[in-house]
Amino acid sequence: MYSYGIGTNLKRLRSKTKYSSQDIADLLEVDRNTYSNWENEATDIKSQYIPKLADIFNVKIQDLFDTEQKFQINNF
Repeated sequence: MYSYGIGTNLKRLRSKTKYSSQDIADLLEVDRNTYSNWENEATDIKSQYIPKLADIFNVKIQDLFDTEQKFQINNF
């Protein structure tokens, strides 16, 4: 089975929402390039942003790391 990284999961979650990468970056108060680097797995996400990302996408923190892609997005 193909193993997804958090960057892939962020891309998939964002594609299922109305958000652009700039929108997510603005919500996190980070530069768009920083967020893009997380999606592309070029840099690691600082742990302080993990709960915020889960809140933005309305998923559990574990869902950000889930390799099964079974999470559901609510309220979109």
